Amino acid sequence: AGYGSSTLVVVACIGLALAFVGSAGAAALVTTARVALAEAISRRLRGTRESLAWLATTEHQVVAATAATSLGIALFGAAIPGLLEGATPWAVGLVVCFVGVPVTLLGGYLLPRWLTLPRSERVVDRLHPLLTGWSALFGVLLPSRSSDPNDEVRMLAREGSASGVGGDELVMVGGVMTFAARTGWGGMTPRT
Repeated sequence: AGYGSSTLVVVACIGLALAFVGSAGAAALVTTARVALAEAISRRLRGTRESLAWLATTEHQVVAATAATSLGIALFGAAIPGLLEGATPWAVGLVVCFVGVPVTLLGGYLLPRWLTLPRSERVVDRLHPLLTGWSALFGVLLPSRSSDPNDEVRMLAREGSASGVGGDELVMVGGVMTFAARTGWGGMTPRT
């Protein structure tokens, strides 16, 4: 019994750590992508033809970080009932509701985002090798990404809103990109 419970504690800790790092990585990527996208749109509006190909990589890394967060939460959740072997179903339910869920929300969602947002560029720089590896690993399992920058802007907006770091800037950027895709005549109002 001691060996099994210590293994489950390790699985729970690995799951919580994976959720923490994945959540921090996703929040940092979305935050830095918002800034980089606003700067790229500003340069495009001044006439440069800058490629937004980096959005596809960022999108894939955000999806991989989110998948890693989900995997971590699943590992943590799967370990809890095993740690409570022999407990009544009511006791398991109470522990899950009053210990498991708050620890998961705090350690796998709120704390990583709170710690990451003020220093998102440093977090992305430090986690870049890990995020690249996760992207390659989860790339086998996840659907292929779109090559349309507008789709990637919309995805960043969704991820940002889900993680609490999205905002009006991405909506504005999406509007600018939609307007930029129009022809000159399509953006003009006829005079009578």
